Amino acid sequence: MDISAYREWLSYSEIVTLLADKQEIQVSIGDIARLVADEAISPSIYFQTPTPARKVSLKTVPLSVALDDPDALIKANLEMLNSDAVMPETLIQHAMPINNEIVRIDGLWDAMFCGVIKHFNECLYSQGVGLNEPLRSLYGVRGIVLIKGNDLYQILSPVDIGESLKIVEAMKLAHADRLNPLVDKHIAQLTHLLNLVNNGDYAHQLMPCTSVPSGALPVIKKSNILKLINKNSCKADKKESPKTINAMAQYIYGLTCVKYGKDIADNPRSHIDNPRGEIKTDFDLLKLPLPSGNTVSSWLKNIDS
Repeated sequence: MDISAYREWLSYSEIVTLLADKQEIQVSIGDIARLVADEAISPSIYFQTPTPARKVSLKTVPLSVALDDPDALIKANLEMLNSDAVMPETLIQHAMPINNEIVRIDGLWDAMFCGVIKHFNECLYSQGVGLNEPLRSLYGVRGIVLIKGNDLYQILSPVDIGESLKIVEAMKLAHADRLNPLVDKHIAQLTHLLNLVNNGDYAHQLMPCTSVPSGALPVIKKSNILKLINKNSCKADKKESPKTINAMAQYIYGLTCVKYGKDIADNPRSHIDNPRGEIKTDFDLLKLPLPSGNTVSSWLKNIDS
């Protein structure tokens, strides 16, 4: 019995097995990650345990707005500050909370290809082909953004605010002169949040996740896998018959005869490849794409009467 027939989603390794067993297609987990990274397949996440999230909207804002968020200088995000050039006025896509409500989600959710999901798939692909893993960027959407109808949700994870505060305070004392205004602001923010958490308001330690949380599985919906397989099968199966190919060539030849005369139709190549060729000039005038003369000549070669 093929249990995968009853599944709504599959992990990347299960997809590799499915394609090998059912389609005789040999791929790796890195290949699946590449398809997701190229947005040929839509990503999803299956949450095995209830996971905190908040409703957000995606807005275009200057980087400086995102750097003001409390999570911008937490320990896990400092690598981005060190690896990326900080250009505060650069516009980026940023997930902004709609309210302070924290919800718990579980089960299967569609995910946007951005932030942690983008980084996860690019890393998985890079591992498979022996490349260095890419770093996360200041200019990407932070966290994981999920789609539910017209609503967006951002996954949250608990952060050790005390540890991050110590690191930011050390930055100020060491070599962060160029970032002092930003560092000062975050020291004040993190100190305030730490006081709230110490007084029992634990929701304030939840911030956008910096990696795929424990109990969350990056997966692909079975329907999306089958859609891709069927699309490629149609492409592979669809071959024009010799009769159809000949009819198409006769039609192109006939149109060329009517427009330019038999001499040009019999030898179109120079009139296409020459910048001043008659066909080339007409196509350029109308801003139409034009195949090479060699391509057109090959279409018209050996036309059957």
